Amino acid sequence: MVSSYLKYLLLFISSYIAGSFPTAYLMAKWTRGIRLSECGSKSIGAMNLASVMGRSWALWVIFIDGWKGALPVLVGMDMGGIFPYIAGLGAVLGHNFSVFLRFWGGRGVATIGGVLFFLSPFAFATAMGINALVRFTTGYSYLSNITMALCLPLVLFLFKGWQAGVILGCGMCVLVVLSYVRNPDVNWRARRREGD
Repeated sequence: MVSSYLKYLLLFISSYIAGSFPTAYLMAKWTRGIRLSECGSKSIGAMNLASVMGRSWALWVIFIDGWKGALPVLVGMDMGGIFPYIAGLGAVLGHNFSVFLRFWGGRGVATIGGVLFFLSPFAFATAMGINALVRFTTGYSYLSNITMALCLPLVLFLFKGWQAGVILGCGMCVLVVLSYVRNPDVNWRARRREGD
């Protein structure tokens, strides 16, 4: 029993560290000398990077941030049980509250995509479809991200069962919502421009 708890803890910490890698922040700083945490919405994610530097840069960030979620989940899937859910939650927590940026970060949408892609392609397609539909119909990225987050518990419950819905779905939902409420003045002013 103790051994299992220790494995959960070690996987969660290692996934958190992997998720904490600040892809967008480093790309902006190394290529343009820009401190992304002081630009646009101040979010450390692909969409804020796109608004500051252009969409082509954001595509690289989405790809890398997706793998930040996917790799820990693949390790967890190899371990079995609820390990992939623990790993996925740790990765998203790391992206949204990076230890390398004094617990600042992005919204976690790309990382959530990476988590879901290997865990359940159907859950991935459903969640990202909800996000895209709300974004297309309303034009508000914050609304599409929060709507997707609120749907995650049900989506994961339907495709992966109650453990995934409770542990991973509810956890990721809370993390996305918290990423918006931690700095509301900046976030609501920038709500049309960025979403990650």
